Amino acid sequence: MPETISAKTARAIALDAQGLTRPASPGLRGQRTALERIGLLQLDSVNVYERSHYTVAAARTQWGSKHDLDRMVHHDHRVRKAGNVTETWAHQAALIPLHDLPLFEFRERAFLEQNPEFFSENAALHREILAQFRDLGPLSTSEIEHEENVRLPGGWWNKNLVHQSVSMLFLSGQLVVTGRRRFERVLDLRERVAPEATSVTRQEQVLELMRRASIYLGVATLDDLRDYFRIRYLTEARDALHTLIERGEVQEVAVHGWDRPAYLAAGQRLARSLNVDALLSPFDPLVWYRPRAVRLWGFEYRISIYTPEHKREHGYYVLPVMIGGEIVGRVDLKRDRKADALLVRHANIEPSHAHREAELTPRLGALLRESADWHGLSDVHTNEVVGTWSLPR
Repeated sequence: MPETISAKTARAIALDAQGLTRPASPGLRGQRTALERIGLLQLDSVNVYERSHYTVAAARTQWGSKHDLDRMVHHDHRVRKAGNVTETWAHQAALIPLHDLPLFEFRERAFLEQNPEFFSENAALHREILAQFRDLGPLSTSEIEHEENVRLPGGWWNKNLVHQSVSMLFLSGQLVVTGRRRFERVLDLRERVAPEATSVTRQEQVLELMRRASIYLGVATLDDLRDYFRIRYLTEARDALHTLIERGEVQEVAVHGWDRPAYLAAGQRLARSLNVDALLSPFDPLVWYRPRAVRLWGFEYRISIYTPEHKREHGYYVLPVMIGGEIVGRVDLKRDRKADALLVRHANIEPSHAHREAELTPRLGALLRESADWHGLSDVHTNEVVGTWSLPR
């Protein structure tokens, strides 16, 4: 009979496993620790508040400096060689430790196998692109010299053939990201900057990714584990989980109120602390898998940036508000350099926490002030807030 744990304990375990109850110290070392604790930082280009990877790291490093994170991942810093971090298609496009790149070779091989016509039809162009990297070292796509490498009409989505080819060479593992300039990838030849390819099978790589997902999540369902690194096939995820159980690396448990079995990572302490106040990115591992957010916190969440404006209920860039380890509301924030202020455009308290509004409001105010300081902004503007959470104006 599986051990039963309370829903509150499950929440505490999730926060502990994600490094939120014991945040790393600010600084470059703390940024490295934070990344190692959760395995990846999902990237997103929307920066109306701040790009997601900064926000996720800030919650785990006591509002650690964005400059330190940039130094670690070689964003807008001189890129002469690969650092200790790269990018791959992990959950989505994400920053990962460079030494973990071989775990995703099965995905790169599958990408090659699924796109034979593109690689065959553009073989000459690929040779020319790779030769430029070989001769010149790390390059961004815009630096590649080729008559096809011109800006096309139609905006961000309409990319020329050179850009498409670089993306395909990256996704197939032939090029590796060494950093970014103005958020454009800088890449280099794999053999020059990354661990050598391995003979590890797809089955072994999936098994290791499932094992790591169990550690990063602490306690999780099969679907939660599978989602962390986007294991596509249910059968291979289930087989990997059975192997982990047989090895004693996870144990089945029952969580009060959950309608399916859960799995506890070996060595995961039964944490009890819920002492976490944080503004969460929409792409934070705590909430990116929406069924898990519902299961742990009863929190129904949708990313509003893809919702037409007239249908948005809570604003545009909506961040879940965590206070005392509970998700108690959501705020729509904008960084306004001209006004030297953090703008709070929407603020909504969850109905289940509305009776605590007087208690929670000062703590939300502290989070907003800390966020403004982190951004280097002088003020927090709440004078035009829309929503159910009444903030001081």
